Amino acid sequence: PVDGALLLGGGALAAKVLAFAHKLTEAIYSYGAGALEAPAWIPGHGPKLKALVFDASDLQHTDQLKQLREFFQPLLKNLDHSAHLVILGRAPESLSDP
Repeated sequence: PVDGALLLGGGALAAKVLAFAHKLTEAIYSYGAGALEAPAWIPGHGPKLKALVFDASDLQHTDQLKQLREFFQPLLKNLDHSAHLVILGRAPESLSDP
């Protein structure tokens, strides 16, 4: 369980997490350019964040890593004590060109 607000962002795996996130906490939010069906979290106006989940499984090139910074940077000052950060990805062997 997550003792506080859970924030989801990124690709399709974040939507899969959303499907069971209600079992972890009641405070579920989305952030960033994604079509997640969760209330949008606005920096400075939402609750302190206890857990962040970012789906990076769609990233295929190193120039796309800036998406990690764009997601996490505005959120860092809004983290609660002992917050958890989770980055979802794919195993290199599952890609045709790792």
